[in-house]
Amino acid sequence: MGVAWFFLEGVVSGRSNVGVSRRRFLAMVAGGVPGLALGVPGARGSVSQAEVLAYLRGRVEVMPRASWTSIPAREDQMVGARGFTRLTIHHTGAGLNLHLMQDQVASDIENILGAHHRRYWGDIGYHFLIDRAGRVWEGRSLRYVGAHVSEANEENVGVVLLGNFERQRPAPQQLLSMHKVAGALRSCLAIPPHRVYGHRDLGRTLCPGRFLYGTVGALRGV
Repeated sequence: MGVAWFFLEGVVSGRSNVGVSRRRFLAMVAGGVPGLALGVPGARGSVSQAEVLAYLRGRVEVMPRASWTSIPAREDQMVGARGFTRLTIHHTGAGLNLHLMQDQVASDIENILGAHHRRYWGDIGYHFLIDRAGRVWEGRSLRYVGAHVSEANEENVGVVLLGNFERQRPAPQQLLSMHKVAGALRSCLAIPPHRVYGHRDLGRTLCPGRFLYGTVGALRGV
């Protein structure tokens, strides 16, 4: 973990610049800056999926949905989101995941989608996924409520790291991307710092695992 914290020191301490400040971004939204249109009619506190992805791509490598599946979301089986006020970190659990190659990870994510379809969900439950190489993968669109925390999905962005962090440690690149993603989403979606959670904070579960949960508190200071 020493290597991971070496890379993360600037991010966790607040010395790293993740783009415009939260205060300035909110001022831009309030001022009606072109290009910051709301993503859902009547929504408050959200911007569009495309705008969030563009903001993220300035900070991390983001893999589009088309890079891991050609299966469209079943929109009639999902609920439209009306803004986000919290963010929850997960791990995939189950077996160990040490995959670094893009095609391996794409297959892993499509398998998750298949499992979620077998639960009759309209799409993969998470909005973003992070692999061990630090790549961020586009999951369910932010236009829709996620399916990642039982009875607490409303206004809740779901971010999952691939791996079982009860049994393995997250990779340094994975942690760095998690911090960048959390900081960017908090800025874009105006999520208060105290509303960043590990899954176990909201339900009876070990998720996101003992080796990852200890880093979640630092995300509240990004």
